[in-house]
Parts: sequence; C-alpha cells; structure tokens
Amino acid sequence: TDTLREEDVCRVPRGGQCKACSLKTDPVPNVEAGVPIPPAIVVRGLDPSGARSRTFTGRVTLSLAPNPAGAKLTGTVTVSAVAGIATFGNIVVDKPGNGYALNATSGKISAPVSLPIRVAAGLGQK
Repeated sequence: TDTLREEDVCRVPRGGQCKACSLKTDPVPNVEAGVPIPPAIVVRGLDPSGARSRTFTGRVTLSLAPNPAGAKLTGTVTVSAVAGIATFGNIVVDKPGNGYALNATSGKISAPVSLPIRVAAGLGQK
C-alpha cells in the first residue's frame, strides 16, 4: 500500500535552500522493470515548522540507494520544485531486483524517500 513518510522531514532555512526532502506519496512497492513507477513520486520542501515551504524552488534529484542490482534510474530524475513540490512522473528502474529504495537530494542534503521496492522483470525481460 502507499504510505506517507512524514518522518522524512525537509527543513528549509531562511535562505530557501532545501536541507532535506520529505516524501508526499510513496511509490508502489512492487513495480515492473522498464515501466514508469506509479503513482508520480512527489517530494516536498518543508519550512522549519514542518509546513510546506511554498517559496522553495530548488532542484531535487532522485537516485537509487541502495541499488543491489546495479540498475539505472531513468526518466526525468532532476526537477525544480514549484511552490515547494517536486513531481517525478516518469521514473523507471531498468533492471529487476529486490531492495531498491529511492533517495532525494537537493544541494548537499540527502533524504530517503521510499520504502524498499521490488522490481519485477518487465515484458521482454522474462
């Protein structure tokens, strides 16, 4: 099931630079290699009080960490946040495997944004 990870909190100090990221919607834990992860992955910047920072417009990048099968994460992996929200609608893991997790970074700060993901072989990989 999709879960909210409110413990992955992002803090945006007065300069507007995101210090960490928080997941709004977790990707489906079981996905198919070569197919975009549903639903869209949404990462948001939060202000020191924990509310969404509508002024945060920094660039957010997704990566795989851990990456047990050496897969590539494709699609648009770096987006600029709009009003504190970065949306990734076409993220694909290219190799099947267990134990993948997504990580978001903005500037020097990195934050886990997903529970472990199982990626099944896609059509043509079976």
